[in-house]
Amino acid sequence: MTVDVLQTALDRVAEEQTAVATGRRAFERFETGVEELEPSAGVNTPPSTAATTTPTTASTTTFTDEGNNATPAASIVQHHPDEPDAIARVRTLFAETVHPYSTETIDESEPLLETVVEELGPDIATALAPTTPNQFTPALKEAIRMSANQRRTELETMARVLERETESLTEAVTAIDGVLEWLESADETPLSSFGFEALRERHEALAARRVCCQRFVEERQETLARTISQGTPARTAHREVVEYLYQEQRQSYPVLAVMVALDRLCGTCQWVVRDHLVRRA
Repeated sequence: MTVDVLQTALDRVAEEQTAVATGRRAFERFETGVEELEPSAGVNTPPSTAATTTPTTASTTTFTDEGNNATPAASIVQHHPDEPDAIARVRTLFAETVHPYSTETIDESEPLLETVVEELGPDIATALAPTTPNQFTPALKEAIRMSANQRRTELETMARVLERETESLTEAVTAIDGVLEWLESADETPLSSFGFEALRERHEALAARRVCCQRFVEERQETLARTISQGTPARTAHREVVEYLYQEQRQSYPVLAVMVALDRLCGTCQWVVRDHLVRRA
């Protein structure tokens, strides 16, 4: 019962933990590389004067400062052809770190900027586009850093959820193995050799194990309902992660499925014992 379903679930979680760890390292390397790049020495142009001081701007894309102040891309993405192409170096950094991780399970030929959109957002992708005349200003550097940091934080949150899922699965395996071992041992003695009192004790023992199964189901439901915020507005629901993890498996909720099946098995055994009790009464 546990080998086929819960062990498969544990293997799936371990696989995802490896992928998440790879992603965290990739974003850490990307952030470190971006941090080492020097932004242009030019002063950001206020939005009200950008049109008169900068003939060519990338677009009207805006970047937000922690969700409070919107800054038009015109004020942070400007064309200075005499400066080194730091934007190209950012693209190269992304291609060497985040892109391989992000496309590992899909078509690796996905265009680089499509991956940037998926991982860092469309605003950053617009700023990094090679067709966009641009300047690596302090504001753009900060916007890239904040987006990468947010994704890394999301991966750290996912790591915590996966750790909790591993603990829940392991506890379920231990509990279920204990009940199955007891049932196997108890089944060695035929009920026909039991007296009335022994049958009553067996019935109570089965009832106690059914209570354990039902209690574990309740605890599992509580785990599924939990969320983790990791200090950010974004919240990760455990149930959503579980549905994502096991979407291609036989059981979408393996712990609940196995616990319910075990409860039913104990119930069937209890019914057989009760039948013997009635006949002995």
